[in-house]
This record gives sequence, C-alpha cells and structure tokens, in this order.
Amino acid sequence: MDGEKVLAKVLERASEHFDPEEIEFSVKATSRDRKRALMVAHLTARSVMDRLDEMVREGLLESWTSTFEVVEKAVAKVQTQDGEKEESRYAVVARIHLELPGGKVLVKEDVGEGDTLKGAFSDALKRAAVHLGIGRYLYRLKEMWVDLPEGRDYPSEEEIRKLRAKLRSLARQEAKGERSQAQARPQGLTRAQDEAERIKELQERIRKADKVLSELIADLKAKGLGAEAARLVAGAGYKIGESLEGKTVEDLEVMVEKAKGLYAALRDLAEKK
Repeated sequence: MDGEKVLAKVLERASEHFDPEEIEFSVKATSRDRKRALMVAHLTARSVMDRLDEMVREGLLESWTSTFEVVEKAVAKVQTQDGEKEESRYAVVARIHLELPGGKVLVKEDVGEGDTLKGAFSDALKRAAVHLGIGRYLYRLKEMWVDLPEGRDYPSEEEIRKLRAKLRSLARQEAKGERSQAQARPQGLTRAQDEAERIKELQERIRKADKVLSELIADLKAKGLGAEAARLVAGAGYKIGESLEGKTVEDLEVMVEKAKGLYAALRDLAEKK
C-alpha cells in the first residue's frame, strides 16, 4: 500500500467518533439568572492515548510517542467572588510523533494551557491530537444549553444523558451525510478534486479571519489591552499569518475552529473592558 493510502487510513481511523460515554462535559458559561449552562464537550487525554494505542494494535501505526515543551509560565490576575487573586498559568507545546508502516514519521503539534502543568500537558496533547482528526467532530457541535438544578453550578445526570444522546444523533447524521455526498458527487469529479476545492475554501476563510483578528488586536492594543490580547493569542495556539502551503483539509479545519475561538475570546476581552 502506498504512503498516501496508508496516511488516509490512519486519519480515517483517528477521526472516528468515540463512545459518548467517554466524552466529558464542562460548563463554559451560565445564564445571568444561573438557571442554564452552556456546555462544552471534550475528550480526556486518556481517551486520546487509548485511540492511538488501538491504532498500533490494529497495525495502522508502528508506534507513537509524545513530547512536551513548557514555553511559558506566567501569573495572571483573575476576579473571583472573594476579590482579585493571582493564578499561575502554563503554556505547553505537545508534539505527537506517529511512525507509520513503511517508516514514515508524521508529527503534529499544538499549544495547550492550564493553571497546573498537568492540566497544560493534557490540554496540549488533546489539541495536537485534533490535527490528526481525533475528537475533531466535537468542534462541530452546536451550542448546548442545559438546565441547572436549583443552587448548583453543574447539570444533573439526566441532562448529561441528553447531551450524550445528541452525540449519538450526530454520529448517525454524519454517517448518513457521507453516504449521500458520495452518491451525489458528479461523475468524473474525483475525491482529490473535491478535496482541492475544500482546501481552497478553507484557505480563503482563514485569510479573512487573519485580517479581522489583526484589526481586533490592533484595537485592543490601542486601548492598552495588548498584554491581555497576547496572552489570549498564545493560549489559543493560533498563529495569525501562518503559511497555508501544504496544509491538509484536516489542518485547515482545525485552524478555522481555533480562529473562531480566538475571535470570541478577544471580543469578550473588548466587551468586558
């Protein structure tokens, strides 16, 4: 099997959905009356490592390793109910090295952050894994608002079961969509041509995002918020103006999602100040 087919199989397997029971949920925001919560779905670092181990056992990979590099340690001031306090923040680069059958090595990396080194390592590993397609489908989930029990800041088990049901529904919808797309593809239009069109579309979206982000950062600097904006950029793991040459559809989709997240964070900063 040639290298491209091997890589295609690796990425296809990596991108498969996880059992919804493996997915965890955290609260991203709450409504003003604190009766509803906006939930975010995410994998654990353990699930990422298990997926890679499975791919080794299945013969899709010869082996895999991960390396980490601490690139920043800072102290940030955060506002709490008890007043302002200082909190340690770490930024870590994780690199996942995959040895494919035939000897080729594929490396994917990204930056994670956390208020502990362990948390930053875990976040960086999961972000790097997204470049392989692991858990990327979770980015495609629509906003998930749930009811909060009286006096509590986390949903009930019943609400979490509903969220997992949504994940199962998403898996069914995407499987159906892939079949329909294959049937609807015009005769003579190859998968490679289809992919090339998608790459072109994503590249244009990223270029527009870079322009908007650059303008927003310039506005924040003018307001004296340059340091806070720089911290958000570093934490997002998104490089404005990064070369798009040689990027795959998977790489570009990750960049688009990160650009969205960075834009939202910068807008929040601008509105709070």
